[in-house]
Amino acid sequence: MGENEGHLRLVRRFLRSAAPVLLASMLAGCGATAQGQASAAANTATVTVAATAPPPAAATPNDAQELVTALQIAASVASAAQAPTPTAVPLVSRPLEGTLPRQVQYANMQFRVTKATITNQDPSGKTVGDQAFAYVDVTVVNPGPGDQAIGQNLLKLSLGGQQYQEQSGATLSLARDTSAAMKLLYQVPPSATWDNASIVLGRPEKEPATLPLTGPAPAPQLPVNLATKGTAMSGQINYSVQAATLDLDYAGTRADLGKRFLTFAVVMINNGKNPTGGFTTARALSQSEFRLIVDGLPAAPVNTFEKLLDVSASYQTSVVFVVPAGTAKAQLQVGEGGDYGQATIPLDLAAS
Repeated sequence: MGENEGHLRLVRRFLRSAAPVLLASMLAGCGATAQGQASAAANTATVTVAATAPPPAAATPNDAQELVTALQIAASVASAAQAPTPTAVPLVSRPLEGTLPRQVQYANMQFRVTKATITNQDPSGKTVGDQAFAYVDVTVVNPGPGDQAIGQNLLKLSLGGQQYQEQSGATLSLARDTSAAMKLLYQVPPSATWDNASIVLGRPEKEPATLPLTGPAPAPQLPVNLATKGTAMSGQINYSVQAATLDLDYAGTRADLGKRFLTFAVVMINNGKNPTGGFTTARALSQSEFRLIVDGLPAAPVNTFEKLLDVSASYQTSVVFVVPAGTAKAQLQVGEGGDYGQATIPLDLAAS
């Protein structure tokens, strides 16, 4: 306030001293132009008086510039005095309400949402009037079998039918049997709410996982146990399918779009009867003993194993295949082939 009063005093002092001189000079110029041609006597008298009277001080360019500056200062002070005081932007906060935490599985990892808020407070803590941000707290659990890396593009936020990319740039490398917390950031419209919101996990070529954030917490659709079982003999080995499951994840990998992982729990028994004659022997077994036939086309397992199975001994393992989504019927081909022969086990892939 003191600075403004000083400016005003300067303007008043300058106007009292310099303004009359400037005004007299401007009026003299205007008068000379307006008079026209007067009589010779009048002109002579005017010249005589002008010659004997002391001339008024002429205005200089500096005087004019100083007057302009003073007037500008006065206008600035008046404008500042009339300007309204800025008002603070009110804080907006729309917390996610409902059943929390809730979780979804992707590539064998569990993603658990524990808290979420839509607010107009940016990451620096400043409240803004024309933007909004969604903050989502997520705990990630990696039960194995190996380490997992999570990139910033894996988790998207779906609001009002539109998906928003995560913007914090957070990445995570998670060792097996460990967990970690992530705070996700999304810039959303100022009017955004949590109605029908969801977290969508996925890469373009993989099956997505969707976690609705409102309404009842959803039950997982997969994995699902299948009703199929069966037994077949090939050579000296008895192959028995004990159980089967259908899932989107296997060994930390997400299924490709339109695909599923089909896993069989298989028991193999070496019954000691060698079809080629001679002494019974131990058998070397591996994933090459199996093929899955779907629509007449055989496919090899995606996992591997090796086992030297003694006579009268048994061995249980998992055999995993990739099948098209919606596959209802298949055949499991077992046996090494050749002298040991092969056999098939019909499979009904309906849920149990």
